[in-house]
Amino acid sequence: MAYLGSSLSRKKIAKLCDAIREPTPRSGTGRDEKYIVRKLNRKLVGWANYFGVGAVTRAYGVVNYHVMNRLNRWLRAKHRVQSPGCSRYPDEFLYRKLGLYPLRSKRSSLPNA
Repeated sequence: MAYLGSSLSRKKIAKLCDAIREPTPRSGTGRDEKYIVRKLNRKLVGWANYFGVGAVTRAYGVVNYHVMNRLNRWLRAKHRVQSPGCSRYPDEFLYRKLGLYPLRSKRSSLPNA
């Protein structure tokens, strides 16, 4: 039996990832962390509200991973930290301390559309 549900295209996910690169350039390290997170949250919340229909769990995982990597890279460049990976600024720091919005699929008994 075929599944006739909607899912996000790779182009839309790639466009969001490109939009996430804009507020986190390596040359823009003079900005405040709260300002950058606020800009990212606006993009993430708007995108999640518009594309929150269908099978989005995998797409949300890809976007969350990309946002965390970009923000970690930006923070390491800002504070001139040489440590590789995400060990310096773990997920808990990004989500709780800085207030980054995590994309999560809505689990409810009613469909979104």
